[in-house]
Amino acid sequence: MLAKTLLILIALIALAVPVAASLGWLGLTLQYLESPMPLHRALGDMVWQTGTDFLLVAIPMFVLLGEILLRAGITERMYEGIVRWVGWLPGGLMHSNIGSSALFAATSGSSVATAATIGTVAVPQIEKRGYNEPLFLGTIAAGGTLGGQGAPGDDTPAENAGTFKYTKEVLAGNHAVLEFETEMNGKYVNGVDIITCNDEGKITEFRVMIRPLQAVNAVHAAMGAMLEKMKG
Repeated sequence: MLAKTLLILIALIALAVPVAASLGWLGLTLQYLESPMPLHRALGDMVWQTGTDFLLVAIPMFVLLGEILLRAGITERMYEGIVRWVGWLPGGLMHSNIGSSALFAATSGSSVATAATIGTVAVPQIEKRGYNEPLFLGTIAAGGTLGGQGAPGDDTPAENAGTFKYTKEVLAGNHAVLEFETEMNGKYVNGVDIITCNDEGKITEFRVMIRPLQAVNAVHAAMGAMLEKMKG
């Protein structure tokens, strides 16, 4: 499957198809070839849930925060400070773009606000210092992605333990189904634990099923963040 994926992706990029469109077509192609359930059946639900996510309401506030820092001159002074720290490295201001984005991300939590704020300060340096424009803008775009990595207030599974509760149980012989609900990263999570025991009462199989799709993504993000902290 890996070889097939790389082959299709390389072919699309070789045809000058934009990367975003290439990844979209790649997903649609592979779901017909590999997936037992075609992706297009859930596409409408995925688009609707993403577009109606209440967290999108926070984006204008993050942008406003970036605008306040920019107009107050804080961002410009921060950028100049990062330039003095890392500007001597090969690549110069490109390292400064990444460093400034990482620092701004600690207070922002939004990729859009990070890229927009740092870009406003950094872009004028392209002509002033004679940098390659596509490469310079690429570092700003890459640095902007750091904005979503350190979003203030991200919940961890342990912090959500207080909202977790079992609501129903079904027992049948050596099998048990426990329905639960909780909240994680602002998302309502509903699911079931499916437990199978042997005749000695020891658990031989434990499966967890979660819905809706937004809940799955929230749990995945929270568990990923927790594992990263454990590695650190």
